[in-house]
Amino acid sequence: MYRYRHRSPSLAALRWNSAGARGAAHPRRSAGLSAGLLLLMWAPAGSGQQHEVVSSRIEVSGDAASLRLGFANGETLAIEFADGVARLNGDEIGPYVPGGASDRAWRGLLESVESLSGALLAQRLDRWTPDAELPETDLLLLRGIEEALDAAFATAGQPPPQDVAAPVGNQTGDIGRAAAILGRGADFLQAWAIAVEDMSVGEAEVRIGEDYTIPEGATVDGSVMHVDGLLEVRGNVRGHVVVLDGTLAVAAGSRIDGDIRTLDSEVADGGAILGGERVDLRRQLEEQEERLRNRIRADAVSRVQPPRAPRTRVPAYFQRVEDAAAGVLGTCVAFVVLGALTLLLSVLGGHRVRSVVGELSSNPMGSTLVGFAGGYAVLPIFLLGVAALTVTVIGIPALLIWVPFFPVVVCLAMFAGFVGAAENIGRWVLGLDFRWLDRFDADRPFTARLAGLVTLLLPFAAGSIFIALPLIDWVAGILFVAGTLACVVAVVAGFGAVLITRGGTVGTRWSGRFKDEDDRDAEDWPAGEKVP
Repeated sequence: MYRYRHRSPSLAALRWNSAGARGAAHPRRSAGLSAGLLLLMWAPAGSGQQHEVVSSRIEVSGDAASLRLGFANGETLAIEFADGVARLNGDEIGPYVPGGASDRAWRGLLESVESLSGALLAQRLDRWTPDAELPETDLLLLRGIEEALDAAFATAGQPPPQDVAAPVGNQTGDIGRAAAILGRGADFLQAWAIAVEDMSVGEAEVRIGEDYTIPEGATVDGSVMHVDGLLEVRGNVRGHVVVLDGTLAVAAGSRIDGDIRTLDSEVADGGAILGGERVDLRRQLEEQEERLRNRIRADAVSRVQPPRAPRTRVPAYFQRVEDAAAGVLGTCVAFVVLGALTLLLSVLGGHRVRSVVGELSSNPMGSTLVGFAGGYAVLPIFLLGVAALTVTVIGIPALLIWVPFFPVVVCLAMFAGFVGAAENIGRWVLGLDFRWLDRFDADRPFTARLAGLVTLLLPFAAGSIFIALPLIDWVAGILFVAGTLACVVAVVAGFGAVLITRGGTVGTRWSGRFKDEDDRDAEDWPAGEKVP
């Protein structure tokens, strides 16, 4: 019914963004498809003589390079490279890299013809061919530009191939029919792009929605593209045969020099001579999608798990020993730091810590419950304090004290409670019936506190050692969990005792009899009788 060999009056309704329709995964074929469809409809109608250039304008700047030609029949051709996109008469035909190979080649062409006009300009542009050594993506885009120029300066009015129907002259419905092609969906457009990848679309016989026969003895110089309907080949085709959403019947004795490329079409081969291959475009689309999924999956994995920097390979056992030594050393450093802070706290507020110790020894369960409740109430109390001080003008200066000092006071209270719990644990450990513990005086508060710190940190040191032992290295995890839980319980119970004793100011009767300097001397462990 229709053969697309002529330019439609307008391309405004057919603007097609190759990046949007195909996605970034196939920029090369997107460029070829968009250029091919535009050239398919831009090719000038036959007039019997070469188009005469009556006006030309070449503009080359740092951001853009454009060529605009005016022909004697009133038509114009505008090719522009700007903002990373090449356009033909305002329609995008593909992306390019500013300063890249295709951009440099296009600018070089414009600079070489800048001083020419008329027939000399047309002759130079008509003979221009991009360098075949360019990268594939750039070469495909420039070949699209070359086909646009060839179509613009082509000599029309040539006789059609023998026994092949001449083009239909009525082109009033070209835009609607081409829009119908573009509206078939992404799969159809991708298949079209694959099919025309190595073809000159402007020279192909394109038929849509008709039954057509190439009779016996007839020869088609070029490729044949058929969309919908039945295509019968009884003669010879010197190019490819492409059938999309249709039926192909090839008779015995016929000859096809190129490939037979089909999409969702039936093929009846009666024994033709085939110079190329049979190409199932649907299978190629599926393979492309699978490759794209694999590439996206690999990119996602590489983003989530970035490659690690190479390091010197160490035998597994020595690596275990190294990790164990690092763990033990870290535990020793933690003991030294906590011991120094404990000594400082004992000197500055030893009698207050004794009150906390007495509360923990006489009421461990109550201290633990109060510590849990206090831990949950810390954040709400801090926020309420900030809100209360913010809404009052006089409270704004106090806010500068509340915000930094409240967390410090809470941390100090938790550490004091932790030291009090460590002293209780240390007195219990030093009271065990082990002869080697007799050298330590359990009645000295600071000694008991250090013994408690050693007891709390011992699971971490032991766990680090177990890391280096094959087969039983899983014990390290158990010891780490046990040590963490013990430290958490000590902090919570001690914090509760600090809250109950109001920071060590209210406690047992005996706690008030000791001065800070006396806390360093040996003292008998008094009874935990509370003040009424």
